[in-house]
Amino acid sequence: QLHNEKPSYYKDDNHKPEMTIAVTPFEALCSFQKINAVLQHLRACPELVGVVGEDAVSKLSAAAETVRSCRLKKG
Repeated sequence: QLHNEKPSYYKDDNHKPEMTIAVTPFEALCSFQKINAVLQHLRACPELVGVVGEDAVSKLSAAAETVRSCRLKKG
């Protein structure tokens, strides 16, 4: 439909189901990343923090600190 209405903007007439936007809250597990890698991505992309939410980022950061402290105690 978009291609038919505005072919100059939507060059490809194939349906793109992977290009969707959630209209209701949802949770998804896409892949496993180490906590520090996730935090590094969040620090590098403030817009991502806006999507994830400051509270969630703070909780993740606290969890990372807890994990780090436990590892240091175990030696």
